[in-house]
Amino acid sequence: MATIEVSKAKGEAAKAAADADKVAGISKVDAETTIARTEQEKIAEIKEAELNATVIVPANKAKEKAIIDAEAVKQEAILKAEAKAAEILKEAEAKANATQMQLEAVK
Repeated sequence: MATIEVSKAKGEAAKAAADADKVAGISKVDAETTIARTEQEKIAEIKEAELNATVIVPANKAKEKAIIDAEAVKQEAILKAEAKAAEILKEAEAKANATQMQLEAVK
């Protein structure tokens, strides 16, 4: 009887060891998967940071500069148009005054 119980205990111990190995194997696979996923996430973060530094930030700076340059050109055009309008108005006033003087001289 003792032999049967010893044999039974050995079988249970072997089954427990196999179960432990199975659980350990699954845990190891889970850990390796998690590590690989974490590494991929870090690589993606690094690539995103590189993209941001090499493409996005310079593009945004170029866009901001283009907006500033366009505003400067617009302001210059407005000032030139206002100056031209003032010149035309001055000439028109001078002609109107000359015409007014001629009319008064005729009376």
